[in-house]
Amino acid sequence: TSSAVPKTTYTDSNYTAALDEQMQTLCSNAKAAGVIVMTVSLDLVESKAAEKKAMTALKACASDSRFRKDPSDPSKPAKLYWNATGATLSDNF
Repeated sequence: TSSAVPKTTYTDSNYTAALDEQMQTLCSNAKAAGVIVMTVSLDLVESKAAEKKAMTALKACASDSRFRKDPSDPSKPAKLYWNATGATLSDNF
């Protein structure tokens, strides 16, 4: 982790910050190496702040689709991210 995350602070928020930083680094390194990253969240809702933050991070990590377009802006590629429920998981994949 970077110096922005204290190494001797043992709090939930510090652990979360460290994990968030590690995930961003992992995603950046994977995409830089040419890996296509697909991300999936299960049963998360945007109305809960922590879950929305997780969804945002997973979407940011996901690669751009080479074929699908973003439904909200067809000039951009869709992200390879899905928020599935137990009921829709098999339909999505």
